Order: sequence, then C-alpha cells, then structure tokens
Amino acid sequence: MSILLIIALLVGAVVAANIVQPFIKRVPEALILMAIGALFSILPIFHGFQINSEFFLFLIIAPIMFQEGQSHPYNTIRKHAKTIIQLSVVLALFTVVLVALVNANFPTKWPLALTIALAAIVVPTDAVAVKSMTNGLTMPKGLNQSLELESLFNDATGIVLLDLALSFFEKGSLSPINGIGYFLFVAIGGLLVGGLLSLLVVALRMYLNFHATSAKATTIPLNLLTPL
Repeated sequence: MSILLIIALLVGAVVAANIVQPFIKRVPEALILMAIGALFSILPIFHGFQINSEFFLFLIIAPIMFQEGQSHPYNTIRKHAKTIIQLSVVLALFTVVLVALVNANFPTKWPLALTIALAAIVVPTDAVAVKSMTNGLTMPKGLNQSLELESLFNDATGIVLLDLALSFFEKGSLSPINGIGYFLFVAIGGLLVGGLLSLLVVALRMYLNFHATSAKATTIPLNLLTPL
C-alpha cells in the first residue's frame, strides 16, 4: 500500500507543478518539482525512501529520451552534427578537466578520480530538463535547439568518463587510449544498435498494420515496448 501511495503522491506532484507553473511563469517547472520534493522529504512515508536505479532508467528515463529523440528529425541532427559534437564531447571533456584542475589546487579530501567521477555524473544534461529550464524564456535563435540536440548525445561521454574515473580510482592509473576506444565503442555501437533496432521495429509495425487481425491491439503495446 505504501508503494501505491508514494506513486500517487509523485504523480500528484507532477499535476500540481503543471497547475502552479502558469501562475509563476518565470520559475521553471523543474524548480517547482524540486520544491515539492523538498516538502515531500518531511513526510514520514519518504523517510529512508530508495528507488532502484535500473527501474528509474528503464521505466522513466528511457521513454522520456525516446520521446525527445522522436521530436528531432534526422536531417536536423545531421545539419547540426558539428555543434552536437562540440558540445556533447569537447565541452564535456573541457568541463571535466576544469573541475579536475580546480580540485588539484584546493585542499579537498576528495581524490582526483572521484572528482572526475562527480563531474562525469553532472556534466551530461538531460533534454527534458533543458526544455523545462528554458521554457518561456527569451533565448538566442537556435540555442534551445542546440542544447536539446546536445543533451541527446552527451550520455556517451558521461558514461565513458565515469567508467574511466572509477577504474582510475580502483587501479590508480588511467589509460587515454583505452578511454578513446571505449568511447568509440559506446557512441558508435549505440548508433549502430539503435539504427538496426529502429529498422526492425518500423518494419514490424508496418507488417502488423497491414496483416494483424487487430492492429491497435498489437501496435500500441509495441509502441510502449519500443523505448524500453
């Protein structure tokens, strides 16, 4: 029963944020949700609350990222490929190096490897979060689109940097060559696997639309399963 109540409260928080946000348009919806979350932390039911990271990735992040990816045509992504690479790879690496240099000049108790790991976690932005934070604000032409496109691709950089930082922390050594190879494996491998699966899913949906006895009964569950 507590799980159902928690889910109901979380869904209610999203509804409440959407009701309140039009009255305070200058405050991003994400900040409103954070404020509601802070209030929820006072409730006894949320004391010691934990959520499985795989559950969060599988049922929340995957559908959101899938929806955001569908909203950007391939031609648009190809047109802004240079900007995407500069932001999602070059800028992410620069930020991590900057954090590492700052950490090296401060008497912190954190090892350098863990500082890099923290930077790798926070550097990759989320497409939905970017849209939420900039919604209703006057932004320079094309900036919103560039940030949203970049946020769809920077996860590969973050994953590789985090893995390398943790390996550096455990072994005490860092191999740039292995890092580059792993990045190419994650980035290019993700594109190839995603492209192949998309072709198979689209072909299956087309076949079901024309040959299934009840197209809706089969295509709707397939659409729900696709991002997962």
